[in-house]
Amino acid sequence: MRRAMFAAVLIALLPWGAGAADALDRDAIARAAWARDVAALLRGPYDDDALPMAAIALGQTGRPEVLPRLALLAALDDRAVREAAAFALGLVPGGADTVRLRLRVEDDPAVRAALWRSLGAAGGPDDTPMLAAAVGLPAPEGDAAADGLARLALRGVAVDAARPAVIAALRAAGVRPVAALAHCLYRLGPSVLSPPEVAALTSRLDRTAHGAVRAWLLAAVWPSLSSSERAVWRAELLDGPWREPRAMLLGPLGTLADDPGLAAMLSAHDDPWVRMRVRAEQVPDVAPDREGRVRQALRASTAVQRTRGAAHALARDGVEAVGVPLAASHDPAVRELVAQAWAAASPSPAGFDAARDGLWTETDRLALRAWLRAVARHAVLPRDVDAVRPRLAALASDGPFGVRIAAWDVAADLGVALPPPTPGLPPALADRAVVDAGRTALAATVETTAGTFRIALAPDRAPGTVAVFVSLVEQGLYAGRPWHRVVPGFVAQTGDPRGDGLGGPGFLVPDEPTPGAWGPGAVGLARGARDAAGSQWFVTLADAPQVDPATTRFGQVVDGLDVVRRLTPDDRVVRVVIHRADP
Repeated sequence: MRRAMFAAVLIALLPWGAGAADALDRDAIARAAWARDVAALLRGPYDDDALPMAAIALGQTGRPEVLPRLALLAALDDRAVREAAAFALGLVPGGADTVRLRLRVEDDPAVRAALWRSLGAAGGPDDTPMLAAAVGLPAPEGDAAADGLARLALRGVAVDAARPAVIAALRAAGVRPVAALAHCLYRLGPSVLSPPEVAALTSRLDRTAHGAVRAWLLAAVWPSLSSSERAVWRAELLDGPWREPRAMLLGPLGTLADDPGLAAMLSAHDDPWVRMRVRAEQVPDVAPDREGRVRQALRASTAVQRTRGAAHALARDGVEAVGVPLAASHDPAVRELVAQAWAAASPSPAGFDAARDGLWTETDRLALRAWLRAVARHAVLPRDVDAVRPRLAALASDGPFGVRIAAWDVAADLGVALPPPTPGLPPALADRAVVDAGRTALAATVETTAGTFRIALAPDRAPGTVAVFVSLVEQGLYAGRPWHRVVPGFVAQTGDPRGDGLGGPGFLVPDEPTPGAWGPGAVGLARGARDAAGSQWFVTLADAPQVDPATTRFGQVVDGLDVVRRLTPDDRVVRVVIHRADP
C-alpha cells in the first residue's frame, strides 16, 4: 500500500505518461544515452513503455546526480521498471546506498536478484555479511548473491569471510545448479580448506557434468591437495573429456610451470586447444641474459612477438630491472605492459608524477590509462586531494579518450568531482544519428576457417554499438583477424588489428549495458574500462557469470554455436556479412 501511494505521488509530480507533451520515446532515450546527455535524460518525461530503457540509460551515464531519479523508478509498481532500475543502480558510484534501502522493502525475487548483483557491483566490504547470508537462498536470489560476492572479489574487495557460507551452500545445493556458487568460490581466491570441505567439494566435482563448474571447483580445492592427489587429478583430467578443467590446469593453476617435462608430452595431445596452450607457453630462442631479452622484445617484427617477449622479460627479470628500457619501445602495448607491472610493484604518488611528466606522456593512451587504473585499484594517491586535483582535471579534459576515462575514474575514487568525458568516437560515429542507423542491421554471418555461424544483432538493445560494429565490418577491419583469445568453456574473442589482444580501432566505444544473464552464444563487445570498448568482440561458449554486467551485449548466435566452440587461436575470421532490414 505504501509503495502504491508513493508511486501515485511520483507520477503526479513527474508526468511520465505516454500522453505527456514531448515525452522521450525509446529512440530519443537511446540517442541521449549514446551522447551521454544527462540533462536530456533527467529532463524527461518518458513514454510509459520506455521507462525500463530510461532507467538503464540513466545508469549508463555513471553520474551520481541520476541517483534520485533511479530511486524513484525503483519504487514504481511496474516490476520491469524496478528490475531495470535495480540493475542501473549498480552502474553508478554511490548507488549501493539506494540498493540497501530497496532490499529492505522489495519482495519480488527477480528484482531482489538484480539488487543483489548491483550490491556486488557498487558495494563495499561492509556488504559481505549480507551477501554471504543470502547465497543460501533459493534461485534466483541465492545465485545473484553469489554473483554479487564474486563481483566484490573481482573489484579487489576483501570477501574471504564469505567462504564458509559459499561452501555450505554448495554442500547443501542438492540438484540446484551450482555454477554461480562455484564461480564465486573461485573468485574468492586460493585458500587452504579443511578436510571436510575438500571432501564435499571433491564430491561435487565428481558429480557435475558442467565443464566450467568442474574447473572452478578444481581451482578451489587445488591448494589443499597433496602432491600425490594433484598428480591423480592431473592425469585424470588431462586424459578425460573435460576441456575447461584442462584449461585451468594449464593456465591459472600453472601445471606446465610445475612440470616442464609435461610440455613435450602435451605437444602431441589430441585436444587442439592443449597443443595451442603449450605453444603459447613457449618463447622460442629466449636470450640467455637480461639485455638480450630486452633487445628481443624491442626489435621483434610482429606485435605478438613484442608483447610476448616483453611479458617474458618482465616476469623473468622484474620491472625494476627492465622497465625503463622497455618503456622506450615504439609499441604502445609494450609500454602498457610496463605501466601495469610498475604500478602493481610499487605504485606511489611519485610514480604519478613520473607517469604524467616523464616516462609516459598524456598522448600515450594505453600506457597512461593502465597506470591510472592501477593507481585507482591501489588507492595510493595522497588523500590531500588538492594536491592532485589540477593534474587529474587536466588529464580528464584533454588528450585521448582512454586517458580522460581513466583520470575521471581516479577522480571519482578520490571524491573529486569532474565533468565526465564525452565519447571518443570519430565524427561519423559520434553523431546521434548513428543510433538510428544501427536499427537497420538485423544479422551478421561470420565465416571463419572453422566454419560459419550467424548472429542475430540487437539494435533495439544496443543501437550505437551495432552501428559501430557494422561500420567496422564494412571497413574490412575484421577480415583475416585471428581468434586471439579462446578460453574453453568461456569465450572466443576476435577483432584485434594487432592480433595479441591489446589493439583496437583507434577510438573507444561507450557502454550500452542491459540486464540479463550471459548464456551460451551471447555476443559482447570487449571493454578495458568504463565506456572504453573498441573493435574486439567475443562469443560466450557457456553460461558466463564472470562477465562484467556493464559489458555491452549486442547480439546472440542463433546458428552455428558448435562452430564457435571448435575455434582455436589458429583460426581466423574470413569475412563478415551484414544483413539489413528492407528500406
